Amino acid sequence: MHAIKELRKRTGAPIGAVKKALDEEKGDMEAAIVYLRKIGASIAAKKAHRDASEGLIGIAISPDKSRASIIEVNSETDFVARTPQFVQLVNRLTESALNKGRVADCNTMISLDTQQLLEQDENKEMVLGAVSSLGENIVLKRANVMTLDSASGALFGYTHGSAGIGSGRIGALVALKGGTLNEAGPRMAMHIAAAAPSYISIGSIPPQDLERERSILLEAALAEQKAGDKPKPPAILERMAHGRLRKWYASSVLEEQEMLVDNPSYSGEPRAVKEFLKKETADSEIVAMCRMVVGEK
Repeated sequence: MHAIKELRKRTGAPIGAVKKALDEEKGDMEAAIVYLRKIGASIAAKKAHRDASEGLIGIAISPDKSRASIIEVNSETDFVARTPQFVQLVNRLTESALNKGRVADCNTMISLDTQQLLEQDENKEMVLGAVSSLGENIVLKRANVMTLDSASGALFGYTHGSAGIGSGRIGALVALKGGTLNEAGPRMAMHIAAAAPSYISIGSIPPQDLERERSILLEAALAEQKAGDKPKPPAILERMAHGRLRKWYASSVLEEQEMLVDNPSYSGEPRAVKEFLKKETADSEIVAMCRMVVGEK
């Protein structure tokens, strides 16, 4: 009985698989662990074709706030995603991705090769063990690392729909430079998680995206004119499209969005993120951001 408990503790495998492994290997603990790893690999291969669209987003940030990782790990069901073993797996893979960030240049955001991350022996063993014991296909879908020179700024993160510290169904990272950041930084990460901005600033919008949106809005204005009784001059149509473009900025551009997680001591009119940063952080700059939602395409 002691051997069964010990092997379960070390591998997380189901009790039936643990008993079989010990029987097959005549009570040899280390050989039984190898046996379970082989079984886990076989089970993982059989389950690899099954759809995995539930799961968790994990975030880890270095103590000096100069490096951060954000990953998505998928399971087949939300039930498994909420188990302690799955949460622990996500946290360990997030830390592993954070360590990979040591080799990245400062002030960058890079996508990691998930297969390379899983090829590390410890990570591979953890995933195979989780597949074996939880009985579902488990996939490391994506992993990003963000870096920043800690002398000039800091990284902040937030997870929503939490299953534990550092994991949830939505995750956001933000890199801020200059100013007073300790209170405003976490608020910015929470805002990004809630408001889902696509761009940091109007100036950061790629020209093709801006032109596409302008064309869509102008076509909508023309369609309304055709449906109406009175034709409008081209200048009026342009103004209509421009006004709608400003509304699009307010919904899609971080700096232009209304700050959703403002300082509780602020009692004025709702203000844009750029105004929040100007007043609350002594005019800090948003360097980078990243937002992930479980299952998004």
